[in-house]
Amino acid sequence: MRLLTLLSFTSLVYASGHSFQNTTSQDYFVESLVSDWEMRIQYVILSIWLSLPEEYRERVGPLDITVEEPKGEPLTSKDVDLPLFYAAYEKQRAILKPHVIFTPCNFLVFSYYRSVLIEKTATTKAELRVVRQSAMGILQSISAIVNSLS
Repeated sequence: MRLLTLLSFTSLVYASGHSFQNTTSQDYFVESLVSDWEMRIQYVILSIWLSLPEEYRERVGPLDITVEEPKGEPLTSKDVDLPLFYAAYEKQRAILKPHVIFTPCNFLVFSYYRSVLIEKTATTKAELRVVRQSAMGILQSISAIVNSLS
């Protein structure tokens, strides 16, 4: 789980940071089976941020991290990129214990994370906004797609 999260955030920081635009975004999925997710996300992002070249951090940063969890209905398959979700799900399933894999869907909390990096200007600090939304029910949709292909 931690490895997948780290890889997700690595691609997030590099994809967002090296496009050299004022606002960029990267959407992806990770599995959230742990509590204190905000603290863990911030820790992972900061670890990656500190591993980037100092010249880049000086130009883009200092970095403020804002984490939000919006209220409302869970996302459904029409709201997300299913092939991307399925690829992430397969990687995550490989590192879960076998008895967890067959747990009913509503016991696995999958989340959709959208992020936006706003680079610093003369008047603002760089800000990385990470928004988590619940994605319950998507596994059944993926299952239906896979079944229809086989």
